[in-house]
Amino acid sequence: MSLYEGAPRHSEIQVISKRIDADSAAGRSPILYENEIRNYLGARVRGVGERLLRMEGADVELCSGRITASNIGDRSIIEAILIQSRGVPPVWPCDCCRNNHFPLTFPTCLHVPNPLTFQGICGNCKASGRASKNCDVMKYFFEMEESQVHLVQTLKSLADDSDAS
Repeated sequence: MSLYEGAPRHSEIQVISKRIDADSAAGRSPILYENEIRNYLGARVRGVGERLLRMEGADVELCSGRITASNIGDRSIIEAILIQSRGVPPVWPCDCCRNNHFPLTFPTCLHVPNPLTFQGICGNCKASGRASKNCDVMKYFFEMEESQVHLVQTLKSLADDSDAS
């Protein structure tokens, strides 16, 4: 069951799609606004997507021509939009975003740094349908966490040594 009562009307999705298509045709980067994400796409999410929808969100900038009327209702696109609207920039963009391995859907590499949220995959990899294991953003996240733990342990050890002297 979704957080919202009833699915969005087809006409509402069409209005969003037409605006996105018009912005793309005019050479502008389309924006999907947070209220549109909540009100129109929100009714279509399940499971992890519902958890993400409860989080604070932001508007999402799209790369021109990547999200259209024909694919805005696709599950992977909706989940990618949720990742982009709730995500944060990783320590380093994933290899796919950094090296443009495929046409990007979003101009930035964002992810939700929680391995239980689509295994931490970034929005671009999710939109492309790539398997989560092919997005290396969580690898960098865990490397950063390990570095921080090591730094804290080193500083604690140095403090203990100076206290002992």
